[in-house]
This record gives sequence, structure tokens and C-alpha cells, in this order.
Amino acid sequence: GTDLVSGKLTLPLIELMERLPGAEQAALADEIRGQRPPDLARRLTQMAETGVFETVAEAVESELRTAQQALAAHAALEPVPLLLRLCEVLRGQVQGLQTGRGI
Repeated sequence: GTDLVSGKLTLPLIELMERLPGAEQAALADEIRGQRPPDLARRLTQMAETGVFETVAEAVESELRTAQQALAAHAALEPVPLLLRLCEVLRGQVQGLQTGRGI
């Protein structure tokens, strides 16, 4: 919800925008631009109802797999284990968000 409050256009908000009907898209755009107060509870409900959380989790997982595959060729380099660990931390954060939302 902090992205919406701060006006950051992030993947969850982009996905939601694409899934909402016209009037709701306009209202969300106004919230992102700070032209109306953010309706966080409504947007979170809409994200759950439209499958935004699942889509974002799949996108993050895809990027993590790509990163891990790219790093595999450089396994001997000192920073690689740290970067691979970062992938696991990010994966855990996404799983925690999914669990917290009942996904």
C-alpha cells in the first residue's frame, strides 16, 4: 500500500489498472497522482479479486529464475553466493506476502 500512498506506479498498480473498468481506472489514476485520497482497502480487495497478487508473484519468480540462471555461469566469483542469497530472500518476501494475503 505504500506505493499507492506515495504515488509510485509499480507492477501491482499497473496490473490492477489494466484489470479495472474505466471509471475505476480513472479513480485509481487520481489516487496515484494524489488528486484524491488513496482507498487502500478497496484497492487491496480489487487486487485480490482480480488475481493481481498471483500475477506479480509469478513475474517476480520468473525474474529470480532468470537471475539465478545468469549467475550460474559465474559461480566462482566472490559476490555470486551473496546475490544468490538475495534471490532467496526476495523469494521469501514474496511468499510471505502471499501467505499474509491468503493467496
